[in-house]
Amino acid sequence: MKHKLILLAMASALTGCGGGGGSVSSSPAATSNHLDGLYVNDTDLTIMLIDTDLAKNAVLVGDYVNSEILVSNTHTISGSSITTKGLIYAGSSAYLYDPTIEATITATNEGANITSVINNTNITYSFDRTKDSASLAEMAGTHINPDDGSLWTVNTDGTFTVNGICIVTGTLKRVKGYYSAENVQATNCSDPSYNATDYTARVVTVEHSGTTYLLAAMANDSSAMWGSAPL
Repeated sequence: MKHKLILLAMASALTGCGGGGGSVSSSPAATSNHLDGLYVNDTDLTIMLIDTDLAKNAVLVGDYVNSEILVSNTHTISGSSITTKGLIYAGSSAYLYDPTIEATITATNEGANITSVINNTNITYSFDRTKDSASLAEMAGTHINPDDGSLWTVNTDGTFTVNGICIVTGTLKRVKGYYSAENVQATNCSDPSYNATDYTARVVTVEHSGTTYLLAAMANDSSAMWGSAPL
C-alpha cells in the first residue's frame, strides 16, 4: 500500500526521505474550524499547521532542527481538542506509517500542545499561535540556504524554482494562512528515485529569533523532501 503525504512547503534546502504506507485523499471537509492555523515553537524552529477542512492529513508538524516531519491521517474534533489517528513519520534516515498511532492536540487562542507515543517514546511539542504566512510579494526573490548553498527563486505569480538536491518547480496557491502546490516537479535529483512530477507541497513562513524563514515539505506516494531557508 502507498501513503500519499499531504504536507507543508517552501525552503531553499530540501532533505529527502523515501518510503510508503496507505492511500489518502486531500478532499476538503465542509467547514473551517477555530483550531485551524499556524503554530510555532520558537525554541527549536518546530512548526505545526492545522487545516481541519482537509478530510485527511489535517495536521502537520515539521521539526526543522532535528529534520523530522510528522503528518496525521484522520482526525476528530471535540471542543478545543483534535484527536488524530494514523501517523506518517519522515526523518533523515527513516520513513514509516503506523495506522494505530494516535495524537492529541489541545489548542487555545494563544497556542497548542500535541502529545503522542511513537516507538514507545513520548513525543510532546508546545507551540505559540503565530500570524499567517507572508504574501507572495514579500516572499518574492532569490533566497539562499547558508548551510548548503541551495538556491530558491519565488515569483509574485506563485511560480518557484529550487536548485538543491533536485531542481524543483511548481506554482503556489494561497490556502488560508499557508500555500499549497500540486503536481510539483523534481528533476536532476542527486538520488534519481526522487525524480517525479506528482509531488504535493505545503508552504509557510514563520518568524524565529528575529528572522523570517520559508519552511517546506513536499511528497508523493513514495518520497518526501523538506527544509528551511531565511528570507
